Amino acid sequence: MYFKQLSFGLTAVALLATTSIAQAGAMDEKFAKTDVNQDGYITYDEAEGHPEIVDNWKSLDLDQDGKLSAVEHGTLQPPGAGIVIERR
Repeated sequence: MYFKQLSFGLTAVALLATTSIAQAGAMDEKFAKTDVNQDGYITYDEAEGHPEIVDNWKSLDLDQDGKLSAVEHGTLQPPGAGIVIERR
């Protein structure tokens, strides 16, 4: 019984890690595409056409400097968000 639980736990951790890496890669790619001038920040003008960013601008721009860093952009959807593992 112990080994079955251990195996389930390790499988769950591997799944979360793989999903988090994939989501982080997708977020990095989206950030890079939105950062038109590739200066490492997304300005409000660059965010035009991305309602998920524009509609949440004030809450995403954590330091209120008028631009989003990759870390701030990452708060839009943190890796692992929405993943639920149910134990049966």
